Amino acid sequence: MVHVRPESGGEWMVIEYPCWMTSEEGNMQVHFRPGHRDALTDAVKDMFKLDGGDQGVFMISAEDCFEVSARTATGVHVLLRWVSPVPDSQWSTNFVLSVATGFTQLDFPATGMEQLTLPEVDAYLRERQRNWDAVCGVEREEAEAPAKPVRDWFKAIVPGVKLLIERQATKTVEQHPFYGELESLRRSCFVGEVLGGEFCLENKGGDIQVIYQREVDELSEAEVRRIFDGVLDAVGFVHGCHPWAGSYEHYLHGKVLERWIKPQRNLQKDPLLPIARGRMCHAKDGCDLFMRAAEFFAGGGSEAEYLRRSLWLMRSACVKGTAFPVRLLTLCSILEGLVKPYRGRKPEGRKMTKQDHLQVRWQEPVEALGLSWEWFAPVVESYNIFRGHLAHGFDPDPRTREFGEELNAYSRISAAIYILMAKRMGFTGKLERSQMEGKDLVDLDDNR
Repeated sequence: MVHVRPESGGEWMVIEYPCWMTSEEGNMQVHFRPGHRDALTDAVKDMFKLDGGDQGVFMISAEDCFEVSARTATGVHVLLRWVSPVPDSQWSTNFVLSVATGFTQLDFPATGMEQLTLPEVDAYLRERQRNWDAVCGVEREEAEAPAKPVRDWFKAIVPGVKLLIERQATKTVEQHPFYGELESLRRSCFVGEVLGGEFCLENKGGDIQVIYQREVDELSEAEVRRIFDGVLDAVGFVHGCHPWAGSYEHYLHGKVLERWIKPQRNLQKDPLLPIARGRMCHAKDGCDLFMRAAEFFAGGGSEAEYLRRSLWLMRSACVKGTAFPVRLLTLCSILEGLVKPYRGRKPEGRKMTKQDHLQVRWQEPVEALGLSWEWFAPVVESYNIFRGHLAHGFDPDPRTREFGEELNAYSRISAAIYILMAKRMGFTGKLERSQMEGKDLVDLDDNR
């Protein structure tokens, strides 16, 4: 689909005709094929001076020129300015009228342009234009273009992971030969702001595309990169996978600072997510959890680094072929590490009892985080049943007779890890306490 408008400005007019571009002898040719002359609207006929009669000699000025905006078959968006209303050529058959108009082609060097910023590219093009105007004897008044803000721009692809938080929709307009104009909406992206910048998560086939842009200020390049890495960490946290990019790009004001591709075969996806998939897609909690995670990881610090490493261990235990008891033992170790900084003081003057261990090691840390002990007690029970026997010889506990009990323990402890992490991130929504058992939700709101 092609859009045109007068060079002096105004509304874009859609030309719903096939359009393609060719390059011959240094000139770019834009071809419009409306189908037949009767399909041309009066506005287009006037714009292209196609009145069907003897055209004779035309005197045109800058006000007669217009702009053309189109997207090529390979997906490249092209904006052509100062298009003459007089076609270079036109020809017709019994059913088809083709109109072509040409432009001077400015060739870019094969290498080196990626090391130029946007103002340097603009200066390069203006210099080429001045040289061509001098050859043609054209005098042109150059208006000073407004300065564009300097931005850091990041893009990464996380392969093999489908975006589960689809809050915004992309609009597609198609021109059908029978039905006419068709408009469709498809939820495929999630857009938001993190630490002064904007991000966009979007489904691209079976992958997630992550884009982050931010105007350059007093933050260093390393700090801005840390923010983007934090957005990727949030993607991994919410989607239960390693946030490892298959491709990575970093631009500063259009200049390439870093660009690479790396094969990622298996991101070790966890079968259990922080939020059940249905709620992740439709409930507000899914968006809120991602935003809290992105701000938490992007902010950096020792606590963010500790949670990042814990999630890496959690995903790595999901490698295909890993014995299930090893997975369960890893979860027990991660759970213990999360509550360890919040343990209470040991009683003085006497030996700790079983109840003291429960109070100091588990109940006081959970309540110190602002969570209810009621939902956490079954988690500790599962931990006590499996952890000791798995850590000391992988001996089965006589109380666990069926594999289903191991699955329930796996579900409870996984949910507890996610809940503790989400609480430390500042999340105040609701999370499942055990997805495999279909338990009720845990409210993480401090004001419950």
